[in-house]
Amino acid sequence: MRYLLLSLLLLLSSCTNKRPAFNYFVGTWESKAGGQIVLNADSSCIVQNVNDISGAKKSFLGKWLFRMKDDLDENRCNISIREDDGVEYMLFYISGKGLFGNQAPWYLFQYIGDPDDFKKYEFNKNVTQY
Repeated sequence: MRYLLLSLLLLLSSCTNKRPAFNYFVGTWESKAGGQIVLNADSSCIVQNVNDISGAKKSFLGKWLFRMKDDLDENRCNISIREDDGVEYMLFYISGKGLFGNQAPWYLFQYIGDPDDFKKYEFNKNVTQY
């Protein structure tokens, strides 16, 4: 019983809710479907061939914002992208590896359809860049 308690304590302490930092997201993010998002350190961004909710490919210049809460004020880290003219708006949730998805490497995603179906449109950071 003592070992079980110790094991649970170690498991919980190793799964603390770590948070990513702004600098981690600067760089180029790519999807398997050919979409690309370039997030610059000055908060400008380039979106190329990224599917919107309707499935149409979108390309535009914009600004991005790293947020610790979503639009419903829930503690869900996300990247908000807005087109320079303010018309196009995209939201990408942030998740990672590990049991609770709270460890680097991080990835960006949007749900495809019903979130309960767990289908995701994912973007991974291109780590081959210098």
